[in-house]
Amino acid sequence: MLLLVLTLAVFMPVSANAAPKTNQWVNKGRYRYYYNRKGKKVKNKVKQIGNFRYSFDKKGRMQTGWQIFGSKKAYFSKKSGRMQVNKKVDGVKIGKSGYVKRSKTELKEQKALEKAKQILAKITTSKMSKSQKLYAAFQYMTSRANFSYRTWRGFSVYDGWEYDYALEMYEKRAGNCYNFACGFAMLAKAIGYQPQVIAGRVPGGVDGAPDGFTRHSLVKINGLYYDPEAQFDGWARGVYGLGYYPMYLQILSIRTI
Repeated sequence: MLLLVLTLAVFMPVSANAAPKTNQWVNKGRYRYYYNRKGKKVKNKVKQIGNFRYSFDKKGRMQTGWQIFGSKKAYFSKKSGRMQVNKKVDGVKIGKSGYVKRSKTELKEQKALEKAKQILAKITTSKMSKSQKLYAAFQYMTSRANFSYRTWRGFSVYDGWEYDYALEMYEKRAGNCYNFACGFAMLAKAIGYQPQVIAGRVPGGVDGAPDGFTRHSLVKINGLYYDPEAQFDGWARGVYGLGYYPMYLQILSIRTI
């Protein structure tokens, strides 16, 4: 009988609650979290911990690099996660507050990207692959049911022109080759690609130039060419994901947006 009691004592399960994590950092996989004094993850905020400030997303994951806060931004060390103050990062001077006012170009980029995401939410689904979403974006931009051709103003290269032309296309539902290219490029960016917008010249007489070339704009993604305006207008169909451009192309500028 004594042996039976001892045996039961050894094998009876013991329930124990793990001690709550409070005021401490916890690493889980490749992410780092901070639990406050109540044992809850710090989420969706910038928090002072000790002598430094850290940024956390809505899931409580510590963020690094440039983070956006409305019309301002701040940089958090990629090594420690600490907000950087009184230094220069990526050519940007950061003062003692740690926050930097975003430029007009950055604000235009954000607006264009938000518009692009709204469009993608209507023309794609979560079950679609990245490449399927890109094709849906191209189909959307080249449909005459969605857009018409129009030149709103003379073209010139300036900081952030790509975002202006994309917004113009989304809001006015019409544009020229620059609008088509930028509109598609921003959709690609919203999907997760790093598109390049090309401003150049191709054979044609629209500009009336003596050398027989006319201005044109298209997109390059991962080394492949995409030409939504040529598809829309019908003068060069099928330029989608091609490893070459099917006619002579003079590149005047090419920029990643």
